[in-house]
Amino acid sequence: MAKKDKVEHGWMGDIPRLIEAGLSEDKKNIELTAMSLVRRLRKEFPDVSRDVATVLSGYSRGSGAFRSVGIAPPADRDSHANLLQVEDRVQGALKPVFSEGIEKIVGRFVEERIRADELLEAGVFPANKLLLTGAPGTGKTMLATWLAQELGMKLAVFDLATSISSLLGNTGLNIKRIFNFAKQDSIILFLDEFDAIAKRRDDSTDVGELKRIVNVLLKEMESWPARSILIAATNHPEMLDAAIYRRFDSCIALPLPGKEQAVNIVQRAFGDYSESISSEIMDVLAEVLNGRNASEIVLYANNSIKHHLISGDPLNDSLLETLLEKTRLEDSKKIGDLCRITKKIMGRKMPVRKLAELSGLSATSVQYHIKKGAAK
Repeated sequence: MAKKDKVEHGWMGDIPRLIEAGLSEDKKNIELTAMSLVRRLRKEFPDVSRDVATVLSGYSRGSGAFRSVGIAPPADRDSHANLLQVEDRVQGALKPVFSEGIEKIVGRFVEERIRADELLEAGVFPANKLLLTGAPGTGKTMLATWLAQELGMKLAVFDLATSISSLLGNTGLNIKRIFNFAKQDSIILFLDEFDAIAKRRDDSTDVGELKRIVNVLLKEMESWPARSILIAATNHPEMLDAAIYRRFDSCIALPLPGKEQAVNIVQRAFGDYSESISSEIMDVLAEVLNGRNASEIVLYANNSIKHHLISGDPLNDSLLETLLEKTRLEDSKKIGDLCRITKKIMGRKMPVRKLAELSGLSATSVQYHIKKGAAK
């Protein structure tokens, strides 16, 4: 009886499960059972364990016979629009500027993917599902694109606008089709605006069909293969179904850039021009652009460079004038605060008369705002 139990519960018990998963084309269970064999055989049969890990590793990279060739992305059956935008080779992607804490999390994820072979040989799956949350412009799409470049993987972006069909029954089918496509190759599948298809199932405002879509999504995520990466992004994490969170290896909340990150973004956006920016102006930018999203900061930098090149004004003047103009257009009430901050940081290097000229205010108004701020 003891011998029988050993056969049923030892590594030999994985063999019928592996055959069953293979015959039913259940790739996820094939992976899981093969990983179980890697762990069980490591001590008694290390060579066999290594061979199984090698097969898993090859499959994980999408190499050899496992690589799909010439398969067209799926299209919506109603609109005939492609559900996925696939980029075979990402080039020129910049790494987002993050805080040290987030850098560590992202670095750990990349390291796991680079050293996937070692992890698989040790009987451990590398991370392959990442949830990104944060306001628009915090770098969610930029990070997914950079990861595809860094890891040398294809990038497939799921177009939610076309996936949510007017016939809701087709939406679940569309989700299945894009997941099936992505599972055939080593690929990064990026789902932006994830909350559109992963809403809480206790949301009383949603119809029953949307709840069924979440169930489809959960099932597809459960069978996600180790060789591919799933990255989902949302501006509204509070809308996601609780079960969704448990399907991800990591959830990264991306904040808006702080002072240090804002300066780094400015310096990168200005390129060689950044060497001409005075430390005082950089301090002003850090103070004012703190909390702005990266897209805004880059747009501001580009506008400042164009102003400098066209007007012929010194770069530092163009920077400040563009910033003052931007502030005046967005919220004229804050123009006085910006004048006060600039004067406080730059002191005698920025006379009131010059600040009035750049801001479009009278010298008297600038002086008033400076004194008002100092009195607080």
